[in-house]
Amino acid sequence: MSTRNFPYLKFRLKNRGSPRLDPASGQERKIPNTDYGQNIPRLLAYTGCTKIRDEATGQLFNFEKKDHLLTTHVATPPNCSWAKDREYFANKIMEVEKHPRARLGRDGIGARPKGMPTQAFEGACVGYANSVSMILKTAVFVDIHDAHKKDKTLDESEHNVHAHFFFPTREVTPDGFGKKLRNLDLNTRSSEIIEALRKEWARCLEHAFKTAGQHDVKMEHRSYKRQGINQQPQPKIGNAAKAMHERGESTDRMKLFQQVEQDNQALDKPDTEEMMLQKEIDRLEALQNTLLPKNCVANYVIDDHVNQRSYTGTRAYAQRTYDWLSENFSGEPMLSELFNDFELLLDGPTPEEEKIPELPPEPTIGDLFESIAMWIDRLELRKRPRPHYERKWKAQQRQERTRGSPLFAGLER
Repeated sequence: MSTRNFPYLKFRLKNRGSPRLDPASGQERKIPNTDYGQNIPRLLAYTGCTKIRDEATGQLFNFEKKDHLLTTHVATPPNCSWAKDREYFANKIMEVEKHPRARLGRDGIGARPKGMPTQAFEGACVGYANSVSMILKTAVFVDIHDAHKKDKTLDESEHNVHAHFFFPTREVTPDGFGKKLRNLDLNTRSSEIIEALRKEWARCLEHAFKTAGQHDVKMEHRSYKRQGINQQPQPKIGNAAKAMHERGESTDRMKLFQQVEQDNQALDKPDTEEMMLQKEIDRLEALQNTLLPKNCVANYVIDDHVNQRSYTGTRAYAQRTYDWLSENFSGEPMLSELFNDFELLLDGPTPEEEKIPELPPEPTIGDLFESIAMWIDRLELRKRPRPHYERKWKAQQRQERTRGSPLFAGLER
């Protein structure tokens, strides 16, 4: 299944007035992703390619000459058919929001992903508008545009098909506008709801791909950085720079785009050094999980003094294990420390210290490392410090034993 990042769905906050002045510096404090001085009748007239009169000023906004509208849809809560009247709805928003800096609504633009048919994209937009209307309990206007509708020479995949979404920052009820949606009204509180709206947009697009017969496409609403992907986002080219590039002229925007594309292709290629390091890590993990031969593992015996099962170690057991390791892993540098410890054990333990700590039923080389470390600790009992340093010494011993497997001690991950 291939994962694709769809074009960024950005919801801008529509403000009625101008930015607030900072009392300390006297400069304007602008909120990110915010449009100031917006007129909702003009916005809905443009996105719907129709004409709407602003009742407050008497100004007529006529965009009927714009013929790039493909389809339009209005999703409303139950029994709220009054909200489908675009002109009445737009003027009602301006009437209800009386504060000079009131937040009027949210406006979003979503582009059609590459490879998706136009009909499937229209179905995704309508389904998304219905979902948002149900979640927020408000009316959602969706208008789908095609910037290259007149150009018959272009293929359908080359058309700039996109959707405009608009919904107010108030609930819509059968009697009119309801309470304010504070999660959309303030940018400090809107991060969670905007994240949920973008996730729902990804789900609708993924369903549209499945409807079109493409079942292996998974849409992702998060950025490359949040996904942990080491890639740069592609910069926007723009119509002017694209036209200059088609005429054979050089532009800085197109150079930047090509440079980012080359860097991303270089990042996609596997790193040879990293692959070798991963192979070495896999080899050491396999070595650590290698089972010891049965003739190197002593049988269970009953210790009458403590009445519990444990391994009884002998010099013969240690010698067989050392011989098997030397025969099969003599050239393994990571086991050099283990060989040195075995030589010390074979020369050092007294009959009272021959009892081996308990191992799992099927011990591996990694378990043997831990067992040998415990053996070495017992041999070091004679080197214990004075009593008032005993607690610190024990803590250091425990810390060294829990640092991880010695197989990876000399390997930098």
